Amino acid sequence: MSDLARIVALSAHVLAAERDRCLEVGCDAFAGKPITRDALLATAKRFLPATAGGKTDPLLSALAADPEIAPALEAFVYRLPARIIAMEAAVSGRNLDAVADLAHQLKGAAKSYGFASITDAAAALEGAAQRQEDVDRRLAELASLCRRARATDGETAF
Repeated sequence: MSDLARIVALSAHVLAAERDRCLEVGCDAFAGKPITRDALLATAKRFLPATAGGKTDPLLSALAADPEIAPALEAFVYRLPARIIAMEAAVSGRNLDAVADLAHQLKGAAKSYGFASITDAAAALEGAAQRQEDVDRRLAELASLCRRARATDGETAF
């Protein structure tokens, strides 16, 4: 990510069409109102370096060296930001059933693409959503891992 300012749309209109419209016109993220402190901080953290010095360690798939899976792996990594945005919108709207469903989908996909840590974090988010506790922290952890995901050493997810 560059040092440019980021734009986060904050709206009481949390329907998918409104979120999509905001992202289409150039917003970097979307959050629904009311927003909790934890959700706001998790959204802001998406745009901060993961480690001191601004460097992040890439999270490579266990399948990254397999040229036959490379196109599918790249597509999976490319779609991670949209998956996280959808989960953030569901958390902001306190639709924890949707959060659990989205986390469950990501858990299965990440396992298929060789991202064990994303699989584990998605499972933790799914469980937190089902228990209705600790969802904001679990989503922040999952988003942090997804930001580090790479199809190859040179690829950037978001």
